[in-house]
Amino acid sequence: MKKIKIVMKVDMKCEKCRTKAFKIVASSCGVNEVKIEGKEKDQIVVIGEGVDPISLVMSLRKKVGRANILTLDEVKPTSEQQQPPKKKSSSNPNRSPDQTCQCHHQPHFVGRYIVYDTPPGSCCLM
Repeated sequence: MKKIKIVMKVDMKCEKCRTKAFKIVASSCGVNEVKIEGKEKDQIVVIGEGVDPISLVMSLRKKVGRANILTLDEVKPTSEQQQPPKKKSSSNPNRSPDQTCQCHHQPHFVGRYIVYDTPPGSCCLM
């Protein structure tokens, strides 16, 4: 996947709104970098791989206020990033690769119930 750079204008008038918008964007799946820019600090710059700009704008509109996409560009790799990464000799070759996308969702709770019968011959009063 290619890295993309999204610049969004968000209606953030106070520091609390900026913090809330920053947390919403930073917790989205695929986001690598988040910056707040602009003269009035009303622009959020997001850089990441596999980021869905539409879902970002929708969640910002729902929880913060007005939000619009200003630009959507592909990030060009720099000379440092163009070099292929050096392979490390791992001690465990059967180890599975790490997950690249870590979404923050709450785990589902599975309830367990213990069901048992009363032993025969016991007396119950109603």
